[in-house]
Amino acid sequence: MPNALHRIAVGRLGGFLGGVLVTGLLAGLGVGNATAAEPSAAVTAVVDYDKSGVVPTKKYRIGYLTECVDNPYCLARLDGLKAAAAKYGFEFKIFDANFSPAQQAKVVELAVAEDFDGYLFGPAAAQPGCGLWNRLLKPNGKPVVLIDIAMCGDPDYTPGLAATVTMQGPMHFDNMLDKAFSSCVGTCKVAAVGGYVGSDLFGYWEGAIDKAAAKYPNVEVVVDEPSDFDPRIALRKIQDALLAHPDITMIISSWDDMTRGVEQAVIAAGLEHFRSGLNRLGIPVASDF
Repeated sequence: MPNALHRIAVGRLGGFLGGVLVTGLLAGLGVGNATAAEPSAAVTAVVDYDKSGVVPTKKYRIGYLTECVDNPYCLARLDGLKAAAAKYGFEFKIFDANFSPAQQAKVVELAVAEDFDGYLFGPAAAQPGCGLWNRLLKPNGKPVVLIDIAMCGDPDYTPGLAATVTMQGPMHFDNMLDKAFSSCVGTCKVAAVGGYVGSDLFGYWEGAIDKAAAKYPNVEVVVDEPSDFDPRIALRKIQDALLAHPDITMIISSWDDMTRGVEQAVIAAGLEHFRSGLNRLGIPVASDF
């Protein structure tokens, strides 16, 4: 089950985030032997710290500046953060932006005013997030770990951050779509489902589709719809796509939870072997997880 697998993966990522945050805090606060490191060395430092099982003597207070808490991805990440808090002995407070940059500006101001020891920051959007970093978080001088999407025009790490843990961005989607479209033999027709219109992730997704379509002229995108990271919407959109274009030979999804809806649509259309990955009809599924 894709969702169950994803929850495990994100739970592990959440624990990793906790390790990154605590290591970043120790480096930023000059505790023990921790020192600030280049991004390439920071990964090794975090893994080593996580394996050591060392718990800080101080109970740190962390501001969790999250873009969301109520979809499967954010709930799984929150589970991971709770597990990390229990392991490392820190406490955290949630400041939910609900995918709104305007709301995030308000809650970040509140969080900085509360003067936490450090912050986990998931920007609701990259450029507004960069503004909040430069205006509020960076001048505050406390360690900040960026999660999910990069900001300030940087492909991953923005100078001054304690660490960055990112898993979705232009390069991520470019690689995914290039791999999917390159697998096409002969002429292929594609149906695509993506996230929220107007979001950075949807923009990255659409840009990757355009690049891949230009690179592989034998691939035609006949359906390209937003599905709000919702399996129910993806189910409906792909059902409609298969009815309108029964000759579709590839379906791409930017999120594993939406892929569950894609699977249901394919099964309802009588293409059960598509789900098993046998691809007897030449209809592969590509999802970003």
